[in-house]
Amino acid sequence: MYIKNKNDIKNTIQQLQQDKSKHYLVLSAEKSDKLLNECLEAMNKAGLSYFGGSFPSIISEYQVHEEGLVIAAIESSWSPLIIEDLSKTNQVIKKLGQLKNIKNGQSCLTFVDGLSHQTPFFLNQLYSHLGPNYRYLGGGAGSLSLKPTPCLFDNQGFYSNGAIILLTDKKWSIGVQHGWEPISEPMVATEVQGNNIKKINWRPAIEVYKEVIGELTSDQLTIENFFNVAKSFPFGILKESDDCVVRDPIILNEDGSITCVGSIPKGSSIQVLTAKSEQLLNAAEKAANEALEETSEPQISLIIDCISRGIFLGDEITNELGVANKSNPPHNSIGALTLGEIASSKNGLLELYNKTFVYGAVA
Repeated sequence: MYIKNKNDIKNTIQQLQQDKSKHYLVLSAEKSDKLLNECLEAMNKAGLSYFGGSFPSIISEYQVHEEGLVIAAIESSWSPLIIEDLSKTNQVIKKLGQLKNIKNGQSCLTFVDGLSHQTPFFLNQLYSHLGPNYRYLGGGAGSLSLKPTPCLFDNQGFYSNGAIILLTDKKWSIGVQHGWEPISEPMVATEVQGNNIKKINWRPAIEVYKEVIGELTSDQLTIENFFNVAKSFPFGILKESDDCVVRDPIILNEDGSITCVGSIPKGSSIQVLTAKSEQLLNAAEKAANEALEETSEPQISLIIDCISRGIFLGDEITNELGVANKSNPPHNSIGALTLGEIASSKNGLLELYNKTFVYGAVA
């Protein structure tokens, strides 16, 4: 359900009021703050339960929109759980403890502040409380400007550096694919601080990075142009039992360290990756097919696609969403271009991905 202007709000609320028992997932494009506030005010007055976030762009019926909102009804026997500040670790653990009282949960939808440095801690704690029997799906909210902002919300207000969780008693099917391929030999992240890679193979990270991509780009890397160049050359963290997990390098710091969206564990084996558009499109189609093999006639599909992946693809993101739509019957399809993608891996672990296409479906 796509809301593009104020006139759409009234009609949408009338439809939603037909079933107040559901929780409504609201995804907003960051350029539509005023429209979002008007919609949430109307939903509060109508007594509707909602939760969601603001993102660089949103997806409705396999089309990207830089303005507007999308809404989907999520069936759940429980209310959304809000963690207002992930930096308060004791409160995070205490809040998550409430989930242990929930029985018969099948899936976990979760959205975080995509710029929070505490996301790895939160996801580790969430997984330790719920375990591998849940299906996980969600993403990082926030602004493309990479400036902190209150980007998560529910009926009580807006939150920054927080997280929202909704458990459901329906099993979501999930497909996860990225399409990137290595262009370097495995290397070791020898010095890491949070999301910053300081040294690779005991040398300054930027020196090694420049050597790897030097023959593949004519651009000279600077602090100013780093994001535009690095969007084509992410890192991959090698995993023993699964495909590599992509990390998006977004900032070159003055000390030569590289800041990524998401942490890279110290001592992990990493590679530099790249891809052609065709490979990313093939990956998106494969992710959709993986999910639809299990849920062939979904009522809702939720697409979590990386914003920098979208920037890399440019106009071809329309084709990416198009190939994901080929094997689908009509249904309510929404999504967002996110700052990090959250999903279950093939071996049941909870992962934070970058530059990855995630497709979730539920009947």
